Amino acid sequence: RDIVARFGRFPHRNDILGRESSDEERAFLKEPGSSF
Repeated sequence: RDIVARFGRFPHRNDILGRESSDEERAFLKEPGSSF
């Protein structure tokens, strides 16, 4: 829920859904513990 509140979506799904990640999403996905 925190991820959706922060980004309005799940950044982990962007590639699968053909969406481009924002700079903030890319930075988040590089952080330790950001994956499920």
